[in-house]
Amino acid sequence: MKLDRRLFLQRVARTSLGLGVAAGTCGLSPQLWGASNNEAPLRVCLLSGSKEYKSDESLAAFQELLERDYPVKCSRAFWTSSENLPGLEALESCDVMLLFTKRLKISGEQLQRVKKYCLAGRPIVGVRTASHAFQEWLELDHLIFGGDYSGHYGSGQTTQLSLAENAATHPVLEGVKPFESPSKLYKNPHLADDV
Repeated sequence: MKLDRRLFLQRVARTSLGLGVAAGTCGLSPQLWGASNNEAPLRVCLLSGSKEYKSDESLAAFQELLERDYPVKCSRAFWTSSENLPGLEALESCDVMLLFTKRLKISGEQLQRVKKYCLAGRPIVGVRTASHAFQEWLELDHLIFGGDYSGHYGSGQTTQLSLAENAATHPVLEGVKPFESPSKLYKNPHLADDV
């Protein structure tokens, strides 16, 4: 049985949510979607720009895992400063963008490349701070992800997380169980109806 690209992307998204890149393999056997597959490699553009969460390290490890175990070819747009995200030309030919930036202040041609990709409805996997990925385009969260990022809860409290009843069977959440988190969770008081 071969694994189709849609299911593969869903599993990549699920793994990206936890970003357990050093230990995990997306829950997939390379034999299911490996060298015997005659399709062109899936092209993933990794956007990195979150110093606090060490996105460069995480995404570099994720790239290594994907390219080693699956027919995937990654390109990188890794930040050099909060105003510079070189490599965005790869968005023109990629199959999916994996976005892990935080409040980058890109503008001009760089921001226009990101907007063009997103507003065209092309596939995006947003990791953690993607809800406020670009300081000059905070509407990304509402327009693209259906979110309503309004800051985060404070430290020191444990949060109980559960799956929304209508989302529990979604393939991206396959295998995800309710859990507790000591982390500062994001406030999203007004999510879009289809989130």
